[in-house]
Amino acid sequence: MADYEVMSVEGVNDAKAHRGMVLAAYYVLKLISQHNLLEKAFEKAEDYDLVIVGHSLGAGVASILAILLRPQYPKLKCFAFSPPGWLLSTALSHYTREFVCSVVLGRDVVPRLGLISFHKLKYKMIALISQTNQPKVGS
Repeated sequence: MADYEVMSVEGVNDAKAHRGMVLAAYYVLKLISQHNLLEKAFEKAEDYDLVIVGHSLGAGVASILAILLRPQYPKLKCFAFSPPGWLLSTALSHYTREFVCSVVLGRDVVPRLGLISFHKLKYKMIALISQTNQPKVGS
């Protein structure tokens, strides 16, 4: 995992997530709270449940925002389209099984990238570059 943030999630040991996306999720949560957006929405639509949706990096932020809001909104659902593969620790990923649905289409590489696969790709690229006799810098 890249730089990660330890999250306080009840019942989850080793609750870690991508630091930048945690900060983004807290920023969104702050805006939602400052403007009472969810309270206002549920005043107008009392019979509805909260659904959070995001795509790519936004799917990562949406997933973390769902974790943050889950205690307050236990019926919450999150649909994460092509979220980054290195987003959550294993323990935190297991915690989200009941309320986050990740959708990955085709051969999208971003959701399949983990730290190990990224390092393997990096080392293979360095090895290939070092084996070529072509100039490494454009003219």
